[in-house]
Amino acid sequence: AWKVLTGVAFAALAALLFAGSSLGQEEILKRGVRPIELNRKMHTVASVVAGAQLLLLGQDELPEFARQLTQPMSGGWIFYSFVAAVGGMYLVGAWVIHFGGAVLFNLGLMMSNVYGSVLA
Repeated sequence: AWKVLTGVAFAALAALLFAGSSLGQEEILKRGVRPIELNRKMHTVASVVAGAQLLLLGQDELPEFARQLTQPMSGGWIFYSFVAAVGGMYLVGAWVIHFGGAVLFNLGLMMSNVYGSVLA
């Protein structure tokens, strides 16, 4: 039960931080920063944060992760698909926020999560 509650708390915190990040991006874009410039900065920071998360929270998973990366047909394709999807989201996300705002972006992500949950 403790692990479930911890997971729920982390998920809620991540959602809150992600929404705040989108609002921050919207504010930066309103100040005249072009979406492509924002993407350049975000990718660097996101890579560092993701690497730190993997090292801190996923140490038990690293051997399996390494195995899957070297054997793409036995599960590594899931990782590569995820990288492509997240990369695409980062590339398109700044443009969506620029033209539609952070609320539209966050609602779109929320709906995609609902669809994914229904289809899973």
